[in-house]
Amino acid sequence: MGTSITNSCELIQLSAVDYFTGEVLIDSIVRPKVQMSHYNTPYSGITPQMMKRAITEGEFLESFEGARAELQKWIDSETILVGHSLNHDLSQLHLVHPLIVDSYICVPKLTSSGNSLKTLTKQLLKKGVQEGLEGKRGHDCVEDALAARELVIWCSENKEALEERAVLAKVEEEARRKEAEIRRKEREELQVKKAEERLARLAASDTSESKLPTTESPSVKVRPPTRFI
Repeated sequence: MGTSITNSCELIQLSAVDYFTGEVLIDSIVRPKVQMSHYNTPYSGITPQMMKRAITEGEFLESFEGARAELQKWIDSETILVGHSLNHDLSQLHLVHPLIVDSYICVPKLTSSGNSLKTLTKQLLKKGVQEGLEGKRGHDCVEDALAARELVIWCSENKEALEERAVLAKVEEEARRKEAEIRRKEREELQVKKAEERLARLAASDTSESKLPTTESPSVKVRPPTRFI
């Protein structure tokens, strides 16, 4: 995804592979309709030069509409789409699809490490993705698509390991919940303590004021007037 001058996310590349064979079906740059601020190269892997070359050579898809039309050449309502966090991809394509297998959801999330594609691929497949050339180029969409495919295959072939991860995820979640509850109680206790200290200070202030000596006004005796007879 790239970022437009109005700070909206824009589709700039579409890649798709065949789930059964791993064959690359689509790998094309997408030209957005709007003016772009930058292409998020460290994450998208797309540079301004790559976009310019694709447009010059006419090898691009026109906006999300062209990308969606290209994808729909390969799928129908009975096709199962496989990916990682597919909700973001489908949102950018303005596409609703009924059959989804999402590797982000398939793998129970561990609080300690998260469920990013890079993390899961390293943990479960013992492979590295999204490393690029010396860590500079960023993501490769085809590589990401293949990694999501392999994760789903791993899930279907390693049910016991998946169940063990689910148990661990549940334990971590319970520990996180208990820790959050402890922090909540500590905050409440601190608030009560501060309130009590404020009340004590106010009470002490009232007591000290009540003990102050009162200053009485000196009495003035009025001498009755002298009467002459």
